[in-house]
Amino acid sequence: MHVPVIALDSGEEAQFHVEISTPTEASASAVDPALPTILFIHGVYMAQQIFESQFSDPRLRQFNLVAVDRLGHGDSKGTVTEGTVPEKSAVDIKRVMDALNVPSFHLLGLGIGTIVAQEIAIQYPDAIKSLTLVSTAPYAEPPEVNEGRAEIFEYWQEMGMSSDISFLDDIVFGAMQLVFHEDLNRRSNAIRDITLQQTFRAWLGSMENILVARKVNLNFFMNRRLLTAKELSAIRCPVQLIHGETDIAYPLEHTLAVEQELRAAGVNVTGVHQVRGPHYMVISYPDEVNPYLRDLVLQAEKRKDSPLPIDGRLPTPWTEVLTERGFYTAESDEDSASDDDIVIG
Repeated sequence: MHVPVIALDSGEEAQFHVEISTPTEASASAVDPALPTILFIHGVYMAQQIFESQFSDPRLRQFNLVAVDRLGHGDSKGTVTEGTVPEKSAVDIKRVMDALNVPSFHLLGLGIGTIVAQEIAIQYPDAIKSLTLVSTAPYAEPPEVNEGRAEIFEYWQEMGMSSDISFLDDIVFGAMQLVFHEDLNRRSNAIRDITLQQTFRAWLGSMENILVARKVNLNFFMNRRLLTAKELSAIRCPVQLIHGETDIAYPLEHTLAVEQELRAAGVNVTGVHQVRGPHYMVISYPDEVNPYLRDLVLQAEKRKDSPLPIDGRLPTPWTEVLTERGFYTAESDEDSASDDDIVIG
């Protein structure tokens, strides 16, 4: 784990949990400067471990892979304010990459991470070499999705204030339906259990922590700015969009609307790809996502494909803890979430 300390606009310092994988190291102290770097930006609820199936892929480990927990998520530490919105998160993450001595890089954003990724490309166009937007967030958040998030937060607040753990079933059901839909198995459950450990530490225990949960899971969406054509026109890199066919949070029409907005702003959209899987298809359907990411990076870099000569998966910064939770088992694709108890400790 790497913890760059950066100064926020408020003047306070924040510690960001960062993991780096290179072709030779699962958890490296720095990137290999001779190789392209891909930065992964997670979405709602789950933090950087959602990218296990990308970091373990020999096709992608020919590059440097970097993941960072956004402020208020995972193991990053710092004050979350009402001003913690995608526009500010973009500044924070760019400062993290500067601290890692990575002046230019490729970006993959997942869910609301796609808005953060676009904000980075808008504010720092010379630093971004390509954008891959997975489960692309629309520029205006659908009211019904915000209502669902608000309901989940209300349950969380009730649980936090009453210490009534019975609310947890409804919270987990709602969140898992939003991001995994019916794709519930040991892999999604392992991610769920690790996420609950992190969120119990960060979003419970005090009213201040409960308010952090509201700011990062509800206000972050509702208070974000609408990106204009002029702002989008600042994006200079090639962009591709990937949509999961069973995504109930953001149906295909939202992805197509974003594509139209980008094209109208003069952005180079290289393609829109509909693949199998739910909102967070990256974890269970890497073969649907990873080749598109690899190909865009190779195209932008004008490099030949050089996957690592390994048959199978590579270790990642999260492999050990995920294995302990049952992520890697023969039954990973078959077990239903209803067959597994939630493990928090």
